[in-house]
Amino acid sequence: MIKLDWNPSAKNKMTLSYRYNYADRGSPGTTGSTSIRFSNNGFSVPTTTHSASVEWKSFFNATSNNRLLLSFTNQQNNREISGQPFPAIRITDGAGVINLGSNSGSQINLFKGSEFNLSDIFRIVRKKNVFTTGVDITFSKLNDLIIPNYFGLYEYRNLNDFLSNVFPFRFQRTVSLVDNPTNDDSKAGSIFNTSRIGTFINDEIQVNPRFRITAGLRIDGNSLPRSFKTDPFFDTIAKAAIENYYNLEGAIPGMPMKTHWQLSPRLGFSYTMPERKLTVRGGAGIFTGHILNLWYSEIYNVNTSSFEINPLLYGLRFNPDPFNQPNLQSLGINPERAKGAVSLVARNFKYPTVFRTSIGADKKLNNGWNFTTEVIFTKNIHEGRYTNVNILPADKRTADPGSRNIFSLNTSTELIPMPGGNPYTSILLLSNNKKQRGFSYNLTAVINKVISDKLDIASSYSYGKATALFEPTGTTSGNAGQWGAIETAQGRNNTIRSVSDFTPGHIIKASVTRKFLYSKKRASTLFTIFYTGQSGSPFSYVYSGSIANDNGRNSNYDLIYIPAANELDDMVFLPNTVNNITYTPQDQKTALNNFIESDKYLRKHRGQFADRNGARLPFSQVVDLRLQQNFIIKSKKKPIEVSIIYDVFNFTNLLNKNWGRIYLMSADNFALIRFAGFSNTTTLTPQYQFTPFTGKPWAINPSTAPGSSARWISQLGIRINL
Repeated sequence: MIKLDWNPSAKNKMTLSYRYNYADRGSPGTTGSTSIRFSNNGFSVPTTTHSASVEWKSFFNATSNNRLLLSFTNQQNNREISGQPFPAIRITDGAGVINLGSNSGSQINLFKGSEFNLSDIFRIVRKKNVFTTGVDITFSKLNDLIIPNYFGLYEYRNLNDFLSNVFPFRFQRTVSLVDNPTNDDSKAGSIFNTSRIGTFINDEIQVNPRFRITAGLRIDGNSLPRSFKTDPFFDTIAKAAIENYYNLEGAIPGMPMKTHWQLSPRLGFSYTMPERKLTVRGGAGIFTGHILNLWYSEIYNVNTSSFEINPLLYGLRFNPDPFNQPNLQSLGINPERAKGAVSLVARNFKYPTVFRTSIGADKKLNNGWNFTTEVIFTKNIHEGRYTNVNILPADKRTADPGSRNIFSLNTSTELIPMPGGNPYTSILLLSNNKKQRGFSYNLTAVINKVISDKLDIASSYSYGKATALFEPTGTTSGNAGQWGAIETAQGRNNTIRSVSDFTPGHIIKASVTRKFLYSKKRASTLFTIFYTGQSGSPFSYVYSGSIANDNGRNSNYDLIYIPAANELDDMVFLPNTVNNITYTPQDQKTALNNFIESDKYLRKHRGQFADRNGARLPFSQVVDLRLQQNFIIKSKKKPIEVSIIYDVFNFTNLLNKNWGRIYLMSADNFALIRFAGFSNTTTLTPQYQFTPFTGKPWAINPSTAPGSSARWISQLGIRINL
């Protein structure tokens, strides 16, 4: 970092700064109770960031001033595979999945982005009022190159098929239509701009020494100013076919959304009662945010083509050469008939906007204790949702118990019929949810006391819940992957509001710091213990295989129906042989009933569909330890403080290998029951298989990152203050 300050006059000050940052984050791939990822399926994300800014402050007089800030940021993320290039392989193994080969989303992946921001704030004081007004303008230019499965993705129904080199059941690949990429060097990236223009006015009113009110109004305009390549086939053929089933809300390829102008009023207050040592504060307002650049990127992704084939029909077996995979030409596929996944945005799409209100209080208790509490409630006004407008709506339902939609009885999902054939694998429409909208609330209480300069005690408790309709799901790349990873009972286009993947639950924290001084205060030792107790992450119980079949028969995101005891007797189970042990239908029903009764969530919701994120991993309790030794070294100019810090993360696990457990659920769901097809296509009675197992569906978190590892980790550091 380089910083330069210049004062050209007593009333003006200028600051120039430049910052450079390089970071590299590795993701080795998560292995859990239902998934195995080989090391070469991981990836790393080296990131280089350059940022510069110039700030000019002008003090006109004692009551007015202005702050102008210009900033520029340039960032490059070059997501890289682990090991040597190799085709991706996905193998279904009972209720689990084995992934190996180069990570699908990292094979050709490079992000370049630049952002320019201008912010100008003018402030003036008039009696009891402090007026603030200004503008906030941001322009960005992005180039997002993502060609997933460039080395090919082979999918096998079971491990034996892979080991025997039989034909995989599916092959997927994405190719560039403008060049042959090598080492992330391609012109096929999504190039687009985003812009935000905002202006605001705010008034801070000091009604009296105890009472202060803040009122403000902000106007923001968000837009995608760049148009992109049109699709004549969509305009002339696909659009009319799709609109027989779905409302496209004005979306067509080549046309971005209209500018979204949002009016956002805010109001806040603070009231102090010195005689009671109490301050009450709160406020409410409307706030507009941003959406993931990934969602934009797919809309502008017009120079790649994705295709999916049945390898048996093409005589295609596994080919280990990543740079000699089948392409459109070798397969005899016309690029105009293989348009792959397409994303559209509704013409009147509104950016995420929420109403948020809060109330809090700060209280000084007797004996030096301080207590703070706050409640925050947020309700979505505008929220995004994705609809796959390339699949036929469901026209069938399964037999009871747990009747649900069926989109297709074939292996693949039924696509919208189009003259000459449908060339798209998916068409995702980004629009606004017009049904139940998400909300969240959070309650926090903090109490602490500094007993002396040698002892500090603090603790806090918070509880929060968040609900959502559609949200980013893990590190899945691509809008089709995001849409496909939502757990539902009646199909992803019929998603209902559910508990969010990020709902926090209960969080308890406490810390005690003891300081020992000696050598005439030239040395000190700090001993700190941290405790964290936290609700486990939410997860969903799903089927292995899809009954709804809105995203392929092998999708594992259909929420299960939790049968009552009498309903379980009427369900059809097929014999199930696992590891040379055959379980009869009655064996499976008995074992499944025992598991349901042993699970708190399932037992409580018998006779219902499982909720998305309805279950939770176990509560975790972790104690961390810090030992810090400080020395004061005399110097002619200024004393130098040296600190040697030793941390033990998850100290409880050091004491006992069964303590400090932190749990993990791969993909935030567990495939409890296998869907084994229908008994016939007339009654549409599902058939199932259940493999009895001991233990729990979750796994111990294998992460080695401090703060999230189920293993103890120690760290030694040194800090020098000059």
